[in-house]
Amino acid sequence: MAANWMRRVALALCAGATAMVLAACGSSSVSSALTPSRFIVFGDALSDVGQNGGKRYTVNDGSVNNWTLQLASRYGKTITPSSAGGLSYATGNARVLATPTPRVAAHRRFPRRSTPFSPRTSFLRTT
Repeated sequence: MAANWMRRVALALCAGATAMVLAACGSSSVSSALTPSRFIVFGDALSDVGQNGGKRYTVNDGSVNNWTLQLASRYGKTITPSSAGGLSYATGNARVLATPTPRVAAHRRFPRRSTPFSPRTSFLRTT
């Protein structure tokens, strides 16, 4: 019987402490709202706003904007494809090359070590 009473008191104390912590968090007002000055977009067809001659990947009949256009419109901004001088670099069917082109590969060559790294001998004292 005493254990049941103690359990209820502990539960009441936890509930009270939780209510006090939540009340101390504030009224959820924002002191400075986010106001972006521009949107820079990277991605594939899900973010493309018309990179290839104004043709964009759309949902159904094209009456629904993709997520980048919806987000920009909520802040009163527009997104223009980079092909038209804007900051949207997203392109439909974008791919990452599995192997770099020869020009890129030439810049990423690292000098080879004269001896391979061997964890057994590199960290051991030889005295």
